Amino acid sequence: MTWIDLGNPSPLKGEITPYSPLRWSGSYLALDRPSPARFATIRAASMRERRTRREFASLTTQQLSDFLYASCATIARYESDYGFAIERRPSPSSGAIHPIHSLIVRNSSDLLERYCNQTHCLQLLDHLNDGVTILREMVDDVLDSQAATIVLLAAEPGKTLAKYENGASLVWRDAGALLATMAFAAHSLGMNFCPLGITGERCVRSLDPHRRLVGVGVALLGARRAE
Repeated sequence: MTWIDLGNPSPLKGEITPYSPLRWSGSYLALDRPSPARFATIRAASMRERRTRREFASLTTQQLSDFLYASCATIARYESDYGFAIERRPSPSSGAIHPIHSLIVRNSSDLLERYCNQTHCLQLLDHLNDGVTILREMVDDVLDSQAATIVLLAAEPGKTLAKYENGASLVWRDAGALLATMAFAAHSLGMNFCPLGITGERCVRSLDPHRRLVGVGVALLGARRAE
């Protein structure tokens, strides 16, 4: 067995390494928050009924909005000395840092969008068509994406490392927690969700020339087909 030892994480005692988060460029699309009645269904769904489903129908913008709001939206925001705000979101995160960006490729689109957690909107990222082509190739090698929406998790490890020594394993744990939260949110909203084994690293690597981003997960999301 080969095991990569990522070290034992620990908060930096008496020392903070401030980090300036990556600035994304692109236009924004505001999303409507789900209605109280719609959001109530998320809380009522049974965890024991969740299962991975690998067939997908196209999502509407409102369905995607509901999913992102339920799984990723910022609930509270607090100033910090790290160079960025810490947050409370539906999924847990080491130090409330939340270093992972949720990037979206909708249905058959060749456009990449970033979910903005604090403002609940989608940011259309500029000139990244080549990255989307790479991503689709990686996804289709694993599972026919059909009409699925692709969810790509791109981590910014510098945020976690602003507080923690040996923090790499914490980023991976954040990714797992986020995927699980997304899976339960999708199930609660009557959507199909399938995490893939790939990291998406080849696509994420192309997004920032300074290599501040790493791929930590890919999943497929879609509406349920009529039976």
